[in-house]
Amino acid sequence: MSKSKNAKRFGTRWGFILASVGSAVGMANVWGFPNKMGQNGGGAFLLIYLLFVVLFGCIALPAEFAVGRWAGTGTLGSYARAWRSRSPKAEKAGGALGWLPLAGSMCIAIGYAVIVSYVLKALVDSVTGTLMTVDTASWFQAFSTKDFSVVPYHIIVVVGTLLTLLLGANSIEKTNKVMMPLFFIIFLVLAVRVALLPGAAEGYRFMLMPHWDALKDPKVWISAMGQAFFSLSVTGSGMIAYGAYLSKEEDVVGVARHTALFDTIAALVASLVIIPACFSYGLDVGAGPGLLFVTLPEILQAIRQTLTEHFVYDESVSTQNGTQDFFQYVQSVTARGYSVHYATAAVLMLRYCGVPARYAEGYYLSGQDAASGEQTFELDETHAHAWAEYYLTGVGWVPFEVTPGY
Repeated sequence: MSKSKNAKRFGTRWGFILASVGSAVGMANVWGFPNKMGQNGGGAFLLIYLLFVVLFGCIALPAEFAVGRWAGTGTLGSYARAWRSRSPKAEKAGGALGWLPLAGSMCIAIGYAVIVSYVLKALVDSVTGTLMTVDTASWFQAFSTKDFSVVPYHIIVVVGTLLTLLLGANSIEKTNKVMMPLFFIIFLVLAVRVALLPGAAEGYRFMLMPHWDALKDPKVWISAMGQAFFSLSVTGSGMIAYGAYLSKEEDVVGVARHTALFDTIAALVASLVIIPACFSYGLDVGAGPGLLFVTLPEILQAIRQTLTEHFVYDESVSTQNGTQDFFQYVQSVTARGYSVHYATAAVLMLRYCGVPARYAEGYYLSGQDAASGEQTFELDETHAHAWAEYYLTGVGWVPFEVTPGY
């Protein structure tokens, strides 16, 4: 095999598996699976879903990998070659049939691009502070139901995706070797934190105790089957393209089983975070996108409102003596503090709500400093500042300013 061809293939078996899992894991796991489980009987839906995952993971997924590797090309070429193997006259019909799954994958890609555009808009509005002062439900509805509301963000997503594709399989492999382990680590940490929330046990019971009556409902079976198709990316298109980059020496059944296993783990871990948290906070487990674009901003607004209404900015307060919980001390004893106290309290409240958060310190330039036109500044203790940051998967750490006047 030539060096140029080797460069176009995945370098390792686990690199291919992680890239395939990265392709499969997405809205279907983090958003769709908990949402559909909440709408379709909890544990009963889970049992049916696992049944279809086993079937598709042992039959459909390895078949797509095998066809792609055998054909050595994308969707249209694979379908054309497969039909030509039966009869040369059928090649054109196979190529025409290949447009159906390709169009389906295009529709999925369009949907994903819109959702990521929403995430980018939420990030920008969080950084500018807009999201902290509006009714989150109205905010989300204002742009999600309006035509062409996120076009600039959409362009950024599409251009970024095209650049990623141009860099090829090797770049995708390297990216997923970092991002997929981070994804699992973040959700495992969240799952542990959510387990400590009051009322979370009701969520676990909902997930693990099947409502047997739901097994009689054909709609539950259809929903579970569709979820398994979508979650594993068994679309007759995407995994065929991935298979074209799979080494001839690899066991397609083995890599397909590993892909299905880790994709299912991702869905289950996401559910262990979202569903118990919904029960703890009294939210609708079938709320769908509102869990991301409405609930989280509401938590941030509540934290800012609490600190604004019940704390007084005061740089002369004494340091906490270490014998009492910090947040209780600041809230009930002093009710006063400066940026260190505000940021620490915000981080603790974010973590209590199951949101990954961290405390940050640095230096702050006022508007007057920035407008002075100076190129260099002498920083001292008057410029010292502290703030909170929360983590959004796929976005990173987002600053969350709660100290008055900053």
